[in-house]
Amino acid sequence: MKPLPMLFLLLFAGGAAANASAEVPSSRFKDLKLTCDTCHGVGGYSPTPDQTPSLAGKSEKYIIAQLTAFNAGKRKHPTMSLIGGSMTIEEKRALARYYSRGGK
Repeated sequence: MKPLPMLFLLLFAGGAAANASAEVPSSRFKDLKLTCDTCHGVGGYSPTPDQTPSLAGKSEKYIIAQLTAFNAGKRKHPTMSLIGGSMTIEEKRALARYYSRGGK
């Protein structure tokens, strides 16, 4: 690929992730995304969907509801309860937006 189109592609891809996390500092969003991707797969596409669900393509409302349920103790999972409890509503919204768009 020629350098200029590649640069455009990289800038466009980076901008999409930045838009997903407009209300969350980019370094925090990247840290949260890395945490989620560790189990749920890069971009929310789980490599083991029978063990850990994919987040990619789920609705924003659904993802926020699940994180909130873990936080409130309505759903039980030791790791997810800690992760859900450590996020602000803005962070939950940003992640939900990102994963609902297929990790874009």
